[in-house]
Amino acid sequence: MIRAQADAVLVLADDLTGAAETAAVLMPAAGAALIALSGPPYDSAPPVLVADLGSRYHSDTNSLVRAALAHAGDRRVLVKIDSLLRGNVAAAIAAACLDALVVLAPALPSAGRTVVGGVPYVEGVPLRETRTWHIEPRPAPATVAEALDGHPSTLIPPSTRSARGTPH
Repeated sequence: MIRAQADAVLVLADDLTGAAETAAVLMPAAGAALIALSGPPYDSAPPVLVADLGSRYHSDTNSLVRAALAHAGDRRVLVKIDSLLRGNVAAAIAAACLDALVVLAPALPSAGRTVVGGVPYVEGVPLRETRTWHIEPRPAPATVAEALDGHPSTLIPPSTRSARGTPH
């Protein structure tokens, strides 16, 4: 495998829409981003590589994420989940946690999707009370912790962050 640049990133997205959104945000101003529509290996790619794992409703999300992580090389890794916590969030996070501490930030404020005190909201209404999950096979989670299906988590309130954006 070709060694990646120190600032290279691999994003593991759960669907194509999330992959495209993330690529657009992370794409260097004068460079390129590549969206991989198939699994690893990810050889000879630009600094921003976004893999559409198609894992949102896959029965073995954990294996898909683990296989992709095995090909990350020196790249920093981001796991892009759905901002409404749809899909196999717990499996994706569990797979990523085997290699590193994971920071989970399931929000998209520009679309009215926020998290306050661990509770996801859509336009100020708790996610569980909205119809955004009406086609999902199970009810929306009441909290981010519930979406993790019992995997350990710690809520870190914004007040614990310093002015530079790092935890105290």
